[in-house]
Amino acid sequence: ERKIQEQYLALELEKTTSKEDILLNYMNYINLGQNTLGVQAASQRYFNKSVSELSLSECAVIASITQNPSRFNPITHPEDNAERRKKVLNNMLEQEYITQEEYDRLQACREECRQCEAELAALQGVSETDPAGFDRQIAGLESEIAEKKKLVADVTVYASKRAEMTFSALRMNRVEISLYHVVKSTGEWKDAFKFNYCGRRYDRLSLSEKVRAGMELSELVKRLTGRNYPVFVDNMESIDDLENVRPTGQMIFAKCVSRAELSVRPVQPVIAAGPKAA
Repeated sequence: ERKIQEQYLALELEKTTSKEDILLNYMNYINLGQNTLGVQAASQRYFNKSVSELSLSECAVIASITQNPSRFNPITHPEDNAERRKKVLNNMLEQEYITQEEYDRLQACREECRQCEAELAALQGVSETDPAGFDRQIAGLESEIAEKKKLVADVTVYASKRAEMTFSALRMNRVEISLYHVVKSTGEWKDAFKFNYCGRRYDRLSLSEKVRAGMELSELVKRLTGRNYPVFVDNMESIDDLENVRPTGQMIFAKCVSRAELSVRPVQPVIAAGPKAA
């Protein structure tokens, strides 16, 4: 019941607020632990830099917090956050946002970096009793750690850019979402959230078109998250047909009929069109 109420409120909110503002408010106010609200505040708190400068691995750290800000706090529970971050990166690998080679290279660099840090800590402990020659070994290990960290940073930057390219255009039937656009004069990539339906901006759509676009968007979210859940659709009285909808789960429709009693009844399922024979 709570999920149905949330879906209803979400549809009502979309009538007065654009999707861009909804997403912006969510990203600016989500709780990310350590008394931080929003991704920019979390980026400064955990990495002391702007969110636009984060690497893929650092973005995964913050993304891992959202499910449980207390349990996955990277400062108080680094092991839990690391395990969750690994799952986030595994999901990206499974959904082909990064390649197996990129993933393996990133993991290998992390392991080499951890080994070097462990050796450095051991040498620093031994040097307290026998300092001769340890300064040179420590300096060499510090240089090796710096090289490995630079290599990790280069790999994560490359993977981040590749993920940006992959996400640059999301399509499903008549819905198209763009997260970036290219400046023609410089070739630079810029953040830009755009939501189009049949080639038109969301704020230029009629009510029936917005409802259809919302149904398609719910299917897109299901595909990206790998989850299936019921979808509540309001204002069905403004829609003549469901020709462009290809649902993958249960859909609940609300429709106002003049002078009709309140009733609940099943409707015929919408059958997705199969591939045509050659």
